Amino acid sequence: ELTAALSARLNASLAEVEGLAEVEISELRLPTSPAHAPAVTLVRYDGPWLSEWRVRWQPPSSQAGGSLTLRGRKFGVSFQVVMAVGSVRFDGLVRCSCVGLGRPPGNETVAGNETAAGNETVAG
Repeated sequence: ELTAALSARLNASLAEVEGLAEVEISELRLPTSPAHAPAVTLVRYDGPWLSEWRVRWQPPSSQAGGSLTLRGRKFGVSFQVVMAVGSVRFDGLVRCSCVGLGRPPGNETVAGNETAAGNETVAG
């Protein structure tokens, strides 16, 4: 399920690359031990309307990695490239807002962001 979702996202992201027809995750290794779980730290909390979380994750190379297969055709020649991913590292900020809660009582904005019903969760 995760592999299919990541493959779909990669295909959508690389759709504009000329000659590239398909991206497939050939192999995916992710740690299953709680010892290698991401470190998540609350950075900012403005109620359920907005929160920010710092996520850091760098599992050992023996526990995480995989390979990608790229297929396409360029200048009349079909190609297939297999790339190995030897290490994985993530360090970033995730912003979350709850949809459908409306505005905080008595506030038009929360930390500079408008909080109208229908906001979507932002991850980045």
